Amino acid sequence: PAADGATPGTASLLRRAFMFLEDGDWHSADEYCEKVLDIDPENAEAYLGKLMAELQVRTRNALKNHPQPFDRNVNCQKVLRFGDASLKAEITDCNKYIKEQNEIARMDGIYTNASRIASKAVTEEQFIQAKNLFESIAHYKDATAMAMKCATKAAAERQRCDQEAKKARLEAERKVQKKKKSIAIITIVAITCIALFVLTTQVIIPSINYNN
Repeated sequence: PAADGATPGTASLLRRAFMFLEDGDWHSADEYCEKVLDIDPENAEAYLGKLMAELQVRTRNALKNHPQPFDRNVNCQKVLRFGDASLKAEITDCNKYIKEQNEIARMDGIYTNASRIASKAVTEEQFIQAKNLFESIAHYKDATAMAMKCATKAAAERQRCDQEAKKARLEAERKVQKKKKSIAIITIVAITCIALFVLTTQVIIPSINYNN
């Protein structure tokens, strides 16, 4: 109950404060918690009420559903300072639960992104990008197995690219050799034609003219 550990002079004020919290009247809840603290400055329940009003949480059970941990909040630190063992454990567990859920959400986001990249990957770089993301959350779901799968596909893609590069290089070399061969044939033909021309003009024709 909200008024656990409260003195007779503060019990009714705490009950009112937690009723205001249930109604979502954050200002009134905080105001009544302050009245309790005026009487008992070390009342952990009052600090808990102020914490809930600040976070706009209606019930203690709903604290664990807050989107961010609140262990650095001043009122939370006062609860941990003045509260009994049970209350300290309750608040500590809430913060622990929130951090765990946020970490799961973070890893799930990375896993989803890595899966999306892997499903659309066609290049070695894309497979490696997905692999690195999976490796960053190695202990989440089957991330380790997915990372290995992406690494295998990256290696296969690299091998395929190397083979294509080798094939292209050989084709380029073949074209160069073919071009050199063509140039050599043209050169021989040209030299032959020049030689025949010289032979004809300088030897054969003069010889025929001489004989005539």
